[in-house]
Amino acid sequence: MNKLALKYFLVSSCLMVGLSIGGCSKKTELGSGPYFDAPQTAVQFYGKKPNPQDGRAGDKVTFEVVGLDKLKDFKFFINQIPAEVVAVTDSLATVVIPEGTSSGPASVLTVDGQYFYGPILKIDGRVSIDRTFKIGNGANGPIFTAYYNGAGNGMFLLGGAFSDFNNASASSPVNSIVKIAGDGTVQEYSAGKGAFGGTVSTILSLNSKYYIGGVLSGYGAHRVEGLTRLNDDCSIDTMVVDLVNPNGEKNPEADTARVPALNAYLTGSVSRLFESKDQGIIAIGNFVSYYSYFYEGSQKDNYYVDQTEMYNFIRLDADGKLDSSYNFDETIQKGRWKLNGGIADAIQLPDGKIIFVGSFTRFDGAPAARICALTDEGGLDPDFAANIGQGADGDIQKITYNKQTGKILVSGDFTQFDGHKANGIAMLNADGTYDDSFALGALSGGRPSFAGQLNDGKIIVSGTFNKYNDIVRQGFMILNQDGTLAAGYNNTGSFAGEIYGMVEINPHSVVLYGYFTLFDNVKVGNIVKIAFD
Repeated sequence: MNKLALKYFLVSSCLMVGLSIGGCSKKTELGSGPYFDAPQTAVQFYGKKPNPQDGRAGDKVTFEVVGLDKLKDFKFFINQIPAEVVAVTDSLATVVIPEGTSSGPASVLTVDGQYFYGPILKIDGRVSIDRTFKIGNGANGPIFTAYYNGAGNGMFLLGGAFSDFNNASASSPVNSIVKIAGDGTVQEYSAGKGAFGGTVSTILSLNSKYYIGGVLSGYGAHRVEGLTRLNDDCSIDTMVVDLVNPNGEKNPEADTARVPALNAYLTGSVSRLFESKDQGIIAIGNFVSYYSYFYEGSQKDNYYVDQTEMYNFIRLDADGKLDSSYNFDETIQKGRWKLNGGIADAIQLPDGKIIFVGSFTRFDGAPAARICALTDEGGLDPDFAANIGQGADGDIQKITYNKQTGKILVSGDFTQFDGHKANGIAMLNADGTYDDSFALGALSGGRPSFAGQLNDGKIIVSGTFNKYNDIVRQGFMILNQDGTLAAGYNNTGSFAGEIYGMVEINPHSVVLYGYFTLFDNVKVGNIVKIAFD
């Protein structure tokens, strides 16, 4: 063995033995000598929080960091925004919180292009997570819809594609539907196995019942498809029907059957349910047929079926009977109108008018630029179509409406709306005309996927973007009604995922729900309540 190899062997042996008996008699420094050339870190943040742990623009904050005093030049950032450095020692750096920054990590950029990252600094502002909303780890899957009853302390009925909510499934099944109190705690309800076979995408409260729709194959112990009706305790609304029983003496239980009270089934998916003017329901979605059962004359579990081709929109009475005066052709006995693409979302205005959006470009042969309104008969509203003009040049994923302001917001994969530059969000008046008082600025890194307006006019936007007009906004921002960033409302940090809807509780708080796992750098379970201070 040569001398160099022998030296390496002895050092290695000492290190190995040192693991079991505390080390060798001769101390060898890691990084010294010709065989160990470990890189020396120029800058190192300690894992401790800054002092103070939060602040506002203009405040001074100190970080525990070594190595800055040895550098000739460097730049200090708070969540990617340059910060003025006012003091540096061998273990501390004091900086001024810059204007326009939001909650996020500190970092240092050296002249040779290396970044070193430190702890997160919480930026104080008018927006924060409301910790009194006791949802724990929330839902383990997306929440697509929320019904809110503001009476008393409030109650939410949430629908989606989840199988647990804050560990409630440990005591009873939670399948795509859950009832929570206004403070976020899970309430007792009688859903049985709940909704299964798909998702709950819409909830309508009508006549002290809940109508739910989505992609469904069952609820509780009953087979359903597309939609069904629930009691106030979330149990499926049922009725007992008389049947033909050829073996009545041997099998008397087959004389009757308990079946869903809503005798209506839709093949396909239901996007939204709305109340009709006669207290029935209107379903909007991507379904292709409607069917119901003739129980009279049927035997148990072998029911006669009446099936009708119906596309995209249908009106039913409160018990599920087909309204043949709505999107129905008596001559051919099937749906009259249909789309050449999918429906993604829909809203209903106070006057009952329904507006829907998606990927379609034609309505039964007529031009329809991804947004349409329906007439009282379920046809294309020509006045709304004229006001929309060219519509969107790409798919629209979301549409929201604020009754207080009377404004519609659409968001999606488009760059223009009726010839106007839109960048993925457009504001419309209730009649479909474009509102040019709102203009979305330049987005970097992604696109918007949701826009909803609060009663005071401010607009909540989420998406995959990381900058707005060159200011760091990591997937979430609050805008003024004209599209500018709302001062004091953009202090929150990283957001990851998509918002599907929101419920404004009062001027000081709003509940956001969807499919997101991070809000203001905090892990969340697809729902969060934010407070406006």
